[in-house]
Amino acid sequence: VVDVLARFGNAHLSELMKAVAAAQAMTTRQADLILAIARSRPSARGAVAQELAALWPTARDFAVRYRLISALGFLDAAGHLSVLRSAATDDDPMLRLQAVRQLRDLPAPAAAAIGPLLQHAIDDADPRIRAEAGAIIGRWPHDRTWGDRLAQRLNSERWNFVAATLAQAIG
Repeated sequence: VVDVLARFGNAHLSELMKAVAAAQAMTTRQADLILAIARSRPSARGAVAQELAALWPTARDFAVRYRLISALGFLDAAGHLSVLRSAATDDDPMLRLQAVRQLRDLPAPAAAAIGPLLQHAIDDADPRIRAEAGAIIGRWPHDRTWGDRLAQRLNSERWNFVAATLAQAIG
């Protein structure tokens, strides 16, 4: 599917995205198509990401929302932090985790923009999300404030795998 979509011209891509957006209730198959579109158009990342971000407010199905988060992370996580922020505070822990995972490959200068999101994620009820947030923070050079915050979290962490990740992030 990805190879077939890659052969489509950009005009066809626009029509395809309009058809996906016009669906009353997006299905899992349409969500799979969204991921295929994202992977088939590396040259049109910004435009495709913009179209996909517009679908977020109306998407209700878990599979659709999960794939939208994945596609936006693949295409342009830095450009669509508002969607990732929304997903990172969703009621569903898998959506929160997927949103935080999309921040992994952002460069260190993005730390200021996503700091509040990671600050929230480091205290999430789900230990997987806390561990992921700690690992992301550990990849960047961080100031004493982050080090103190990680140490504070480490002191109260009851999950061994999260504690190990936080300790490694502190350095």
